[in-house]
Amino acid sequence: MRAVPWFLLLFTEPTPDEVYRITAPAESRHAGGAVTVIDLSERRDGLTTVPDLLDETVGLQLRSLGGLGQFSSISVRGSSPSQTAVYLDGVPLMRGYFSVVDLSDLSADSLSRIEISRGLPPPERMGAGLGGAIDLHTRRDDGVELRAGGGSFGTRSALLRLGDRDGRLFLGGTVSYLGSEGDFTYRDIGIESVGSDDAVVRRRNNGFDQADTALTASYGAPTGPELLCTQSLMYKTQGIPRPWPPQSEATSLSTAREIFAARVLRVPLGRARLEPAGHLLWQREHFEDPLGEIGTGEEQDEIGTTWNTGGELALRAPLGTVAISLVPQAAYERYRLDDRVQGAATSPSRVMAGGAISAAIGLAGDRVVIEPALRTDAVMDRFDEDQRDRLLLSPRGGALWRIRPSLEVRASAGRYHRAPTFVELFGDRGYAAGNPDLEAESGVAGDLGVVWRGETWRAETTLIASYSEDLIVFVQNSQRTARAANVGTARTSGAELALSIDPLRHLRGSIAYTYLDPVNLTTNAEEYGKQLPGRARHDAFSRLELRELPLGPLRLMLAWEVDVVSGMYLDQNERRPVATRALHGAELRASPRRPAGLTLAVQARNLFDVRTAEVGRFPDEPVTRPIEDYLGYPLPGRAVFATVRYAY
Repeated sequence: MRAVPWFLLLFTEPTPDEVYRITAPAESRHAGGAVTVIDLSERRDGLTTVPDLLDETVGLQLRSLGGLGQFSSISVRGSSPSQTAVYLDGVPLMRGYFSVVDLSDLSADSLSRIEISRGLPPPERMGAGLGGAIDLHTRRDDGVELRAGGGSFGTRSALLRLGDRDGRLFLGGTVSYLGSEGDFTYRDIGIESVGSDDAVVRRRNNGFDQADTALTASYGAPTGPELLCTQSLMYKTQGIPRPWPPQSEATSLSTAREIFAARVLRVPLGRARLEPAGHLLWQREHFEDPLGEIGTGEEQDEIGTTWNTGGELALRAPLGTVAISLVPQAAYERYRLDDRVQGAATSPSRVMAGGAISAAIGLAGDRVVIEPALRTDAVMDRFDEDQRDRLLLSPRGGALWRIRPSLEVRASAGRYHRAPTFVELFGDRGYAAGNPDLEAESGVAGDLGVVWRGETWRAETTLIASYSEDLIVFVQNSQRTARAANVGTARTSGAELALSIDPLRHLRGSIAYTYLDPVNLTTNAEEYGKQLPGRARHDAFSRLELRELPLGPLRLMLAWEVDVVSGMYLDQNERRPVATRALHGAELRASPRRPAGLTLAVQARNLFDVRTAEVGRFPDEPVTRPIEDYLGYPLPGRAVFATVRYAY
C-alpha cells in the first residue's frame, strides 16, 4: 500500500507508528517552520521556571528586570517582545492594553511542553508577528507528585500534583507555590568615573509570592473525538525595584488571573476534521507607588481589569495530495483602568475577527511539501469618542525538502503585523499620550535552515533575516508626557546553530548559539546604522549531563551549564555597553533505588559568583560595571537551591 504523506496523517485514522509521527515531531507540523519543543518531563526535579527554559533555547534572548520572579520577557531573533504571541492551551495571553507578556507569571510546574515557533508562526496564531509564537501546554499525566524546596535569597517552593485516567476520562490538577525575598547583594558603582563611591548594597523591594492552580479534564478516545477543558488560576504579589539608586521602598504590584479554555478535538466530518474551541480570560492588576518612586515621580494607585473572550472553528480536510486548513476566529476584549488617585476611569475595547487559510501541498513523492498561507485580521478599537478600524493581511509560506530521512532543508518567508495597544492608541491619562492615527507595526521575515539527524545526534543551522517598519515608540514631547509615534525601521540578520548529542548511555550534551546583527535604520543621523538596544550580538548556552551513574544505593545525574551573552547595548547610540557575561551553573540529582520515585536535586547558578566585569567604553578607558540585564538591572551572584521530590 502506498505510504500516507506525513502531513495527511492529521486527517486519517493513524496506526501506532503513525501516532508517534504526528505526536512526537512537532517541528514538522508546518512546512518550513523553525520549531523548538521543550519537554518538561525531565525538568521536574529541581527549581525550573519558564523564563529559564526559554533562555536556553536557540534564537531566544531573555529580558529580565533582575532576579527570580521579576518581570521577564523574551526577544525572538532580535524582535521586540511585543511581537511574540504567547498562548496557554490555545488562549492568547497578549492583551490589548499591554502586548508584552510577563513570562515570570507563568508556572512551569503545570506544563507538559513548550513549543516555540521561531520563524514562520502557525497561521492560526492570532497576533503572532516577527517574534513568532510560544505555545504552552498543560500536563495530562497520571500519578501523584509532591515537591518542596528552598535556597538562596529566601527562595521557597512547594508543589502538589494529582492525575488519574479512568478509561476515557482524565482528571488532573496542580497546586504550586514559589516565592523569594530577592535580597541579593550587588555592587553599586555610583558615578562611573569616581571609584571611591562604589559600594556593595543589598537589593530591596525585590521579593514576591506566587500561587498557581491548574485543573484539566478530558473525555474521549485517543483516536476519536475528545473534549478537553483546562482552568488556570494565578495570584502574585511582588515588590517593584528600581534599576538604579535610590532603591524603591514601597512600590508594589499584585496580579490575579483566571483562564478557562475548552476545545473539542478530532470531530469527524467525512474525511475532514472539525475542532471548535473557546476561551475566557480575566486578569486584574493593582499597581501602587505611594511615594512616587517609579515612573512619573508622583503617587500612583491604579487597578486594571481585563476581560477577554474568543473562539475558533478549525476545519482540516485532505483533497488528494493537498491538506487544507481553514481557521476562522473572533475575539473581544475590554480593559478598565481605575486611577484611584485622580478619581478617573478609562475603558477601551477591541474586537478582532479574521482567521487563516493554508494548504500543505505534497510534491515529488511527498519528499517536498509547500505550504502557502494567508492570515487576515480585522481590528476594531473603541475608546470614548475615538475609534480606529484596520484590516491586516499577512501572507506567508513555507517549504520543506526531505532529501533523505536524516537530512532536510526548510525555508519560510512572510509579512507580519502588530496592532497598536490601547496605551499607544489612547494614552494612560498620565505620562503617556496616545495617538489614534498610529499604523500597525509591520515587517517581512524569512529563514533558510538545514536539519541533519543521526541515531545519537541532531544538528540544525539556520540563516535568518527580517526588516521591520513603522515601529511604535514613545517620543518625549515635554517634561511630563510622551506621545506614541511610528518612527522606527530596523533590519536584523544572523544565524542560529543548535546541536544535541546522546552518544553514550550516560552522556548527553547540547549547544545553542545565536548570532545577530540588529541595525537601527531610523532617519535620526546619530542613531542610523547603530545596533538596536537590548539585543545581544552573541548568545550561547551549553549543557553537559552525566546520567544514571550508579553509586551504591544511589543513581546520580551531574550537569554543567554555561550561559554566555556578549555584544549588547542599553542605549540607541552604543554609548552604554553591557558587560560580557559567562555564567556557569551546576546541578546534582540523587535518586535512591528504594523508595522508587524519590529525588533530591541541588542546583547552583552563577557558580563562580561573578558580580562585575570590565566594559571597554573607549579603548583606553575600561569601566567596571556590575553584571546586569536588560535596562541595567543588576543580576544576583551565586545562588544555590535544593529540592526534594517524590512521584508515584
